Amino acid sequence: GSLEEYSKYANDMVERYGTTQTTIGNDASGFDPTTLSTSDDMALLSLKALENPVISEITSQQKADIPLAGTIYNSNALLSKDSGIIGIKTGETVEAGGNFLLGAKYESNGESQNVVVVVFGADEAKNAIIDSYTLYKSISNSLTYAEIIPAGTSVAEYKLLNGTTARAVNNQAIRAWTWAGKVSDPKVSVNSITSQTANCSEVGAVSYGAVSVPVALSRDNQTCQTE
Repeated sequence: GSLEEYSKYANDMVERYGTTQTTIGNDASGFDPTTLSTSDDMALLSLKALENPVISEITSQQKADIPLAGTIYNSNALLSKDSGIIGIKTGETVEAGGNFLLGAKYESNGESQNVVVVVFGADEAKNAIIDSYTLYKSISNSLTYAEIIPAGTSVAEYKLLNGTTARAVNNQAIRAWTWAGKVSDPKVSVNSITSQTANCSEVGAVSYGAVSVPVALSRDNQTCQTE
């Protein structure tokens, strides 16, 4: 309804997304130098933008036929260079220099994930695009979708009063995105048990990042199935 209402909504939005180092300035175009942000915040906002199917479709178009204006070509040359590139935004101003937000659909072992690269302050926008692509390609041997914890792993052990032991075992493998060579650091949470706790009952969970699977009580090395 007004520039003031837009500014309020936009600033509330970036705060809601956790991009606390971003300020929407005195105009709605972004050209005004009072609009400020950081590369970290732009990475977060870029990932949010790619979650929107309409925005994602627009940013991935190499060209578009616009009424009255005719055919407009995307200045993101990477779209025709690499099929994995899906956007996002070129930009260059006197105050900001050359900037680029690269968006890509990165694939590993049959899974895909949105990846973004942010380059600020290059001498020209075309150099920001080149630098962003170099950074993007550098992850090709590093970021991977892999098995973090195999099924049947004993993630905790109970010492029972009768002198025996029982284990908490995950019967589902955990697969997740990780950096190659990174030592996995899963988080294990298990409940206390009693002599009445049934064998194979669920006693907790093991998680890695956002992925979590249940663990079951295993007495005498018995194999249990969990859903």
